[in-house]
Amino acid sequence: MDSKDIANGRLVSIEEIVAHQSLDDLWLVVDGVVYDLSEFAPEHPGGISVLLQHAGHDATAVYLEVHSPSLIRTSIPESRKIGVLDMATVTEEWARPPPTIEKLPAKVKGAKPPLSSIINAHDFRLAAQQSYTPKAWAFMTPAATDCLTMERNSSAYNDITLRPRVLRDVSTVNTSTTMLGHRISTPIFVAPTSMGKLFHPEGERELGRGAQYLGIPQCVSTSCSFPLPEVMDAVEENRSAGGTNVPVFFQLYVDKDRRKSENLLRLVKERGVNAIFVTIDAPVIGKREADERLRADESMKLPMSGMKAKNDTKGGSLGRIMGQFIDASLTWDDITWLRKTVPGLPIVLKGIQTSMDAIKAMEVGVEAIYITNHGGRSLDTAPATILVLLELQKCCPQIFDRMEVYIDGGITRGTDIFKALCLGAKTVGIGRGFLFALNYGKEGIKHFVNILTDELETTMQQCGITTLDQVHPGLLHTGAVDHLVPEVTFHSPVITEVSPEPECPHSRENSSANESTRAEAGTDDELNELTSTVAKAKGKKKMSTTDDSSVVPEWTREEDRIICVMKSEAKSWAEIGEKLERGRKECQQRYRTLSSHAKELGITTEKLAKLYINEEEEKTKSESKKSTKSKDINEEKSDKTKTKDKGKPSKSKKGATKHGSNSETESKSKSKKRKKKKKGAIETSSSSSGDSDSSSENEGDAAEDPEAEYWAQRQYIYDTLYGEMYPDQKLLRPDRFYSESDCRVLAGLEARYRANKWLYIQAEFCNATGRMVDGGILKAKFYEDEM
Repeated sequence: MDSKDIANGRLVSIEEIVAHQSLDDLWLVVDGVVYDLSEFAPEHPGGISVLLQHAGHDATAVYLEVHSPSLIRTSIPESRKIGVLDMATVTEEWARPPPTIEKLPAKVKGAKPPLSSIINAHDFRLAAQQSYTPKAWAFMTPAATDCLTMERNSSAYNDITLRPRVLRDVSTVNTSTTMLGHRISTPIFVAPTSMGKLFHPEGERELGRGAQYLGIPQCVSTSCSFPLPEVMDAVEENRSAGGTNVPVFFQLYVDKDRRKSENLLRLVKERGVNAIFVTIDAPVIGKREADERLRADESMKLPMSGMKAKNDTKGGSLGRIMGQFIDASLTWDDITWLRKTVPGLPIVLKGIQTSMDAIKAMEVGVEAIYITNHGGRSLDTAPATILVLLELQKCCPQIFDRMEVYIDGGITRGTDIFKALCLGAKTVGIGRGFLFALNYGKEGIKHFVNILTDELETTMQQCGITTLDQVHPGLLHTGAVDHLVPEVTFHSPVITEVSPEPECPHSRENSSANESTRAEAGTDDELNELTSTVAKAKGKKKMSTTDDSSVVPEWTREEDRIICVMKSEAKSWAEIGEKLERGRKECQQRYRTLSSHAKELGITTEKLAKLYINEEEEKTKSESKKSTKSKDINEEKSDKTKTKDKGKPSKSKKGATKHGSNSETESKSKSKKRKKKKKGAIETSSSSSGDSDSSSENEGDAAEDPEAEYWAQRQYIYDTLYGEMYPDQKLLRPDRFYSESDCRVLAGLEARYRANKWLYIQAEFCNATGRMVDGGILKAKFYEDEM
């Protein structure tokens, strides 16, 4: 045969086609083109039977159920293309699909309700359950193992309550925002999903059309059913028709063969994709049992990854068998490789689930992070995504001023979107919801987004805001879930010079009786009037005063005093931020932390402010006494001078001077001796006033040497405090109380609490190492001394 026949459009009649129906001589028609698949048939991933079943006939319908239109055109050689079907010879009998031997359950025609009857996101799910195939449903809806994380993604939103504000002008509402600098109509984007053809013949292409019409971004997955150019073609068709220019993002699974990923990324950049979302939470695919139970269609193939479906002894999970190309060796160092491969494109890390990794992402300089647990499909019992967002607010609020934060997981209502935005998310991604809506094509996608946007607008109006830059944590009450968020003490973003934060093997228990302090910050009317623009400006102002590095200035005791005192005086957050030259959110977060510590110790924040005020008064009194003493010394010197000038020296004064000189010499001698005792114990206070003065001088020396102070306090705790608590165990084994890990914990605590609060440090240390009773005793003693 001549390859020019297809190029010249040679017409092939059905009589010629039906003459080739054997295994050795197999022709079939796909999309109007006649192919000779005799050589390809034995290698077909879906088996020979399906090809023999449609041999000599039109196989377009069955082909498009599992493959993209371009796959056969690009994978079959030109020499195997016979020509074009002669439509004039087509008969009704030939066009009728051949009888099937064993057919997979198909969509139940007419089973889904009309689109006009759908009024919320849950209705879309019910409709999809009625009409999707069992395999499509098993692939999309379940999650890893017991599906606990998937359920908690949704239920955690229900435990966070709203705090509506009233008597505000909310007649006009605007839900538009930006994402990586692009204006979008509502804070929603299409999260990356795999194998869209399981749910609609046009799959991700139809998602792209709907997203462009609505003015929201689409994130195309590496595991897409279509090659990227075909998805972009559909997007650009809608752009030219509607005149919109909404961004398209690409989600990357890094291939074990980095050259494949590099080639794919170059294509991504050529086709005008606006950012790369790198998946980092799935180095391996989680166990999805419902999907494993149903056999996969082995004719399926993913065009971008090149993976083919193949059942094995574990089952037929499409996610697992199609994800075997993913590189599990990806590390933080590979961000540099990504930058070099796609220079100029923003990098978003998809899969952040802890505040520690969020801080690391900020340090490596990515443009945004994406909080997700793969819809609960990767690791079961991982934290709900909204709780991770709350952890970021509690432990590292500075990241919201440095990069954008996105979130997905469990979002089914406009109130869910509102809560995520209040806690700092820029936009929210939705995956399963869009696949449910894809059941109705482009019109279903439009209806789905309009429902959520209407619910979001209603929530905004009920809470007294009109634009998304007015959201803030004060509109939420998180008391029901605060105890599920890691404590700031052991997950703090503060970077000290003493030692890095230890990985403590013990988890600190949180009392369920602790009330939420998050609602306290932001209850003033000023919070609704101050926009996030002002907050970001203040945050950037503070950052500009430091080096270009990501190290956040540590809060000083003086700053803590100012924030408590000013808050007790009913100062606004704007005034407090201006005074401290820090961002409003940063000040709010610090105040919540101080309030949390105060409540743990059994006092109110007002009492804490009084303690700081009293401390300032004592400081003023001390300075006044020093000033008076200095004045007396000056007067005494003046008297000596006068006496000397008169030539009548006073013997008593000479004696006093000599005595003072001897005392000073003695004090210096004692100080030198103590300095030689590096890492030694702190001596107990002596009865003489001279020793007391020397002790004060020694404390000053220790304060100037952090290492000496640390070892001295450690020895003091070991010898004195612990000995007092356990009088019958004077001789303790060092490894019982001061193991290597214990020392790291204590060193970290010493760095965070430098104000001589060693009882409090020891209490925190006991809690961190699982000695809760000891910690309670020490905290009680600490409070006793403070009062």
